[in-house]
Amino acid sequence: MSGSNKDRVAALRKRVENDPYDAAAWEELVTEADRTRRGPERDEAMATVYEDLLNKFPTAAGYWREYADQQMGCAGEAVVKSVFSRCLLTCLSVDLWRSYLNFIKRLNEPRGAEGLPEIRQAYEFTLDRLGQDSACGGIWLDYITFLTAPRQGSPEYAAVYGEALEGQEESAKVAAVRHAYQRALLVSTPQLEGLWRGYENFEMGGSNKQLARRLLDEWRPRYQAARGLLREREERLAGLNRKAMALPPGRGGYTQQQQAAGWRDYLAWEQGNPQHLDQATYVARVSLAFEQALMVLFHYPDTWLDFARWHQHGGGGGGAAALAVLEKGRRALPAALALHFAAADLHESLGDAAAAKAIYEELVGGLEAGASAAPAAPLKAEPKAEGGDAGAAAPAEQQQQPADGAAAPEVKHEAAAGAAGTPPPEAQQQAGGQLSEEPGTLAWIQYMRFARRTEGIMAARKLFMRARKWAGMRWEAYAASALMEWRHEAKDTIPRNIFELGLKSHLAEPGLVLAYAQFLLGLGDVPNTRALFERALTATPADAAGPLWDAYVQLEYDAGSLAVAAAVEQRRAAAAAAAREAAAAAAAGAALDGKPAAPAAPAQHEALRLALLKYRVLGLWPGSAVQRLHFERLLGQAPAIESSERAREPDSGGRHDRSSDRERRHRSRSRSPRRGTGHAPRSPPRDNEPLRLTRELATLMNQLPPPHKLEGPIPDVERVVKVILAADLTPDGIIKHEITAARERKRQRRLAETGGPPGSAPPPGVYAAAAGGVAGGVAGQKRKAPLAEYDSGSESDYEEQHGAPPPMQQQYDMAGGGGGLPDAGGYGGAPGGGGLDIYRMRRKQQRA
Repeated sequence: MSGSNKDRVAALRKRVENDPYDAAAWEELVTEADRTRRGPERDEAMATVYEDLLNKFPTAAGYWREYADQQMGCAGEAVVKSVFSRCLLTCLSVDLWRSYLNFIKRLNEPRGAEGLPEIRQAYEFTLDRLGQDSACGGIWLDYITFLTAPRQGSPEYAAVYGEALEGQEESAKVAAVRHAYQRALLVSTPQLEGLWRGYENFEMGGSNKQLARRLLDEWRPRYQAARGLLREREERLAGLNRKAMALPPGRGGYTQQQQAAGWRDYLAWEQGNPQHLDQATYVARVSLAFEQALMVLFHYPDTWLDFARWHQHGGGGGGAAALAVLEKGRRALPAALALHFAAADLHESLGDAAAAKAIYEELVGGLEAGASAAPAAPLKAEPKAEGGDAGAAAPAEQQQQPADGAAAPEVKHEAAAGAAGTPPPEAQQQAGGQLSEEPGTLAWIQYMRFARRTEGIMAARKLFMRARKWAGMRWEAYAASALMEWRHEAKDTIPRNIFELGLKSHLAEPGLVLAYAQFLLGLGDVPNTRALFERALTATPADAAGPLWDAYVQLEYDAGSLAVAAAVEQRRAAAAAAAREAAAAAAAGAALDGKPAAPAAPAQHEALRLALLKYRVLGLWPGSAVQRLHFERLLGQAPAIESSERAREPDSGGRHDRSSDRERRHRSRSRSPRRGTGHAPRSPPRDNEPLRLTRELATLMNQLPPPHKLEGPIPDVERVVKVILAADLTPDGIIKHEITAARERKRQRRLAETGGPPGSAPPPGVYAAAAGGVAGGVAGQKRKAPLAEYDSGSESDYEEQHGAPPPMQQQYDMAGGGGGLPDAGGYGGAPGGGGLDIYRMRRKQQRA
């Protein structure tokens, strides 16, 4: 390995260490490792790269195939078998499994007839797992050819059909070939018509013609149903990248979002059983679709939940199959609590409370172990982008056996037998050890609820006392335990004690205070509620006390006197002012230290906020529907009003009428000034009003970097946004701008041809030369003849001969087309150089 190559590999290694889900860096790393000169060093380096990559992306079928092919060329048979044993049951990819078949045939074909049974088992194992894939038609044809090739009486014939009873080998062959054809005809593949013709020839070539015609009549509708869905299935699968690397949600940007949506649509379509398959084939088809979707959506807990729910309620394999899916998902995503809770609930619903309790103990046991002593992690520490390492568990633990219990020939799965059983101790620690305080508290709360359901309230109390010893316990556990006690026994003594116990360590948490206050108000204990607010406001930081002040105002306005409510309002206003001053001082101090900090925004709409706190009750707003929408917009709870071009009339009821849009455009054109008078403003100036942005522009503004990150002059953002909002992007507006731009381009071109200064009159004969299409031009400038007809300024020849614009242009001028933007550089090329103007070409074609 050269020095430059080593440097690039080291840099890429650092990139993937900093961001293990940088797919582009992994691809470059594989490419760089492959450029090394062939030899043992290259083979070792390639194996190391593939191992690291596949530990992070265990469902990357393309890289598994490359890894297996690379090992076939440099390693022994046992190493290649080990690679296939780790990936086959996880990656249901036709390309990967075809490579596996080629490997099995390469091993067994030199053995002659003795190796044929192994090859047949490999074919059947592959088709049991992947036979419903639309790309598996070639494998079906190869399998049928393999079954029909041996001649009766040959050693190959005895090896393939030797398991049949003596004298029944031919019947076994006919049954095997017929079964293979019939299974293949249910799959929409491009080879479907060839398979049907082969099946017809096979049946009609037998001795029993009556049976053949009956079978063909029975299977013809099924074949036609599969053929009828071939195009639709191919169209749905065409937009799906089944070789994409599995990234956590949000890492792949818009492309990944579209892929996830496409997979969901395809899964919903397959679950609808459009082909009206029998139950066994339907389960195999949908299961394959889900498993292939999980190769790309491996880090999406919702896909695992959908798969399990389909098994349980949608006609799949039932509760046992749903549990297998959830167990596999729990090991794939240890930090996805929804999968753990769903598995526990499913065990509980099936009557196995002990198994459900084991799941909760696995979670909280990991939390307790992580709190007492940090466990040694088997892998390197990585960012918590998804909350779990996809490759943390052994790949064999992420596999599941085929539905019929068959194992892959020549491939040993050492740990596959324990895939659906109890996880090993290190997996148990990992499932809970990766949880932070918030999900860890939720795990304790769900465990308490489970204990109350299955063992009673005393078990839940003991569990709460155990949870209190965990250092990361949040206030939500106290509130949940107190409310559970209240709902179970309807006595307030124990709930009060639990709330007070929580206040000893979480008095500054507004959430706990508000939950306690709501509980006290439910009991009618207003004095203690007031005392609670007073205690909490003295301990809560000013910047976090806003919800407490709001609740305090509501309490006094609802249960106190108006004078007391006014006093609380004044205290609230004073506290808010003090908080703003403190924030401004902090911002000023940060600015002096050279740290960017935005100053605190002044309070807005305080009167409205206070009025709504006092006068809004149980969702009833103090105003009409229009006023309520206005209030929500002021408070940022509803999107801002769109531009005047898209605003609808209040009495339109939200319906969009194209004819009304055309009338409004016509009225706006009729009110526009004539040519030469310039543009009238769209609306009165609003310099003193805040700038209202549409949702799209607001999103764009939020994505722009802050000013201190820019180098060079900083643009006036508000002016840019105002120009964008004022631009007329309707078809009529674009045409107006095109007419003005064409005139400006021609004027600039003629000035360049004559060499005169801007604004000077061109010499005589220039117009005639331009109208006559002189090829040479002035100063050596040439124009291509094929583009001359559609040149940006060629349409002005009509003006030179008639002294007026063409009729169509006159109509635009009467509608206000004489104005427009003076800059012509945005359409059709640079001034003075002929360019292809698509808008001009379309208008010429319309007039022709």
